[in-house]
Amino acid sequence: PDRFLKAYPGVALGLAVTSMLCSCAGLSFTDRYRTAYQIAAVQDGDTDGHLRPLLPFIYDDPSYPLQTFERVDTAAGMAVIYIEGDRLNFLSRGQISGDPTPLHPFALRLARMDPADAVIYAARPCQYVRDVSSCTYPIWTDGRMGDDVIRRYDRFLDQIRMRHQGIKSFHLVGYSGGGGVAVLLAARRPDVMSIRTIAGNVDTEMFTRLHDLTPMSSSLNPADVARHVRSVPQIHYVGTDDTRVPIDIAQSYMRSMAAP
Repeated sequence: PDRFLKAYPGVALGLAVTSMLCSCAGLSFTDRYRTAYQIAAVQDGDTDGHLRPLLPFIYDDPSYPLQTFERVDTAAGMAVIYIEGDRLNFLSRGQISGDPTPLHPFALRLARMDPADAVIYAARPCQYVRDVSSCTYPIWTDGRMGDDVIRRYDRFLDQIRMRHQGIKSFHLVGYSGGGGVAVLLAARRPDVMSIRTIAGNVDTEMFTRLHDLTPMSSSLNPADVARHVRSVPQIHYVGTDDTRVPIDIAQSYMRSMAAP
């Protein structure tokens, strides 16, 4: 299992993101959406290969849409799916954010730099929703990896295959909590070819225990399904100086994967 784990000395992903959040906490929804649009459309002044925003994907309950951006070549046989993190669920310990839309959508930046023929970015439920009063806060707090959330992403991938007939398989890339979503999603689908996480919360029980937080009782734990995805190629990137999602979490997940 250790061959799937890559640690980078001196890289503190969690600390870097936290510092950005603290310095920009006043950004409005419009500012956040504009930032995402600019990231998707322009990369170092080059507009070639930009990701175009789509109307939010809605399944069953319109209260929890998924905002997406994509660049898809019609001949592509597989798609790389980037799942955003959940760094703005809380403003501080115990203080729930009124809007989980990220200030700096890291997964979107990664998606924009990916040269693959089919690249699709998916935000988390209730991110980029102008009127968050239609959402309920458990969807971005205690239940952010709940069964209902994972079913939405599952249906979202089905919809991609229906909309783009050439796409038959997926590579999942998840940042922070999006990494946990990627693992849980892969456990349900035979068409997931690989998993990559960056500072991924892939063991929620370990995460809450390390930070002395209330257990995420309304969420699923990616570590519980680790053995079901052991045949799926995967790499989990961690920062050795990251205190938010330390290497202990990925190592715990790996132990669960190796368990009989």
